[in-house]
Amino acid sequence: MAENPSFSAPGPLATKPRITPQQAKYRAKIEDALVEGNLTVVVGAGVSISAMQASKRMSGDNLARVTESMSWLGVLRHGLNYLEEEDLPLNEADKSELDAYKRMLEGKSLRTDDILQAASFLKRKLVDFGQLDNWFDLEFEGIYERCINHDSNPILDAIRELYHSGARIITTNYDDLLDKHLGVTTIVSDGTPALKRFFRKSDKGICHVHGVWWHSKGTVLDTMDYQRTVQDESLQQDLKNSMSSSEVLLFVGTGAGLDDPNFGRLLAWAAKQNDGLTQRHCILARYGESMDTKSNGLNVLRYGVEFEDLPAFIMELTQKCKRMYDVI
Repeated sequence: MAENPSFSAPGPLATKPRITPQQAKYRAKIEDALVEGNLTVVVGAGVSISAMQASKRMSGDNLARVTESMSWLGVLRHGLNYLEEEDLPLNEADKSELDAYKRMLEGKSLRTDDILQAASFLKRKLVDFGQLDNWFDLEFEGIYERCINHDSNPILDAIRELYHSGARIITTNYDDLLDKHLGVTTIVSDGTPALKRFFRKSDKGICHVHGVWWHSKGTVLDTMDYQRTVQDESLQQDLKNSMSSSEVLLFVGTGAGLDDPNFGRLLAWAAKQNDGLTQRHCILARYGESMDTKSNGLNVLRYGVEFEDLPAFIMELTQKCKRMYDVI
């Protein structure tokens, strides 16, 4: 999970620019991949944040807190506060380190390595005090039922439409909003055959490459967790195959998630394997939104002026697939 800058204030752009030939080509590639059954959608924190913001069942401070939990930085801040609020027996050195990490995470410019250090401290203390499961439950248990519970939700409905049009869904999020909204199986990297079947396209579901909240032992939270994931040869090979075969990846709501130590290095690997190899993969971004994709070779596909334009754009991507089915 990572912070999602797609929610930053829009720039001075007032109207949507015309669709350039290059943008039209990117979009056509995504639509064709969906029709051919070769589209994998990588869902980041921005989707869950947007889903929460559209909640009809919760508002005010309660909704704001839940929404913060959808991002990696937000959930880490909550975790550090949890260590204090639950009056856990921290020694003076722990308290000093805790204060330093809290101040650091409130800063504007954060390095991934620094965030991982804070995450490592948090997880170590939660495990020491036997509180890891309790904390994950506090952050995520029952969120879907309290905030959405099958209400119409623009972004979740749009992802569901992609799924039913044949796209595979991979997420880096801990929450299970998509799983419950779509009513499908949660797939995690736990050594069972389900993950292998997912990548072979023989099973469908939502693949949580960073784990899911109710399976805390498998969640990817700190440096050691990332190392475990990187050293999972089966998972890494499956992800590499997705990036170097006929599959097309579409990153949605990921933003800075491209700095993810796992996906970031895999994208860099794909770019080095064959110059231009990753040029069929796309990341969705607003018009006017800065997106540095030089190191990973992704195409930037613009969906609209505001983040609120995203669900309608995703729905439009499925229209070609629907027309094909209608013909059949």
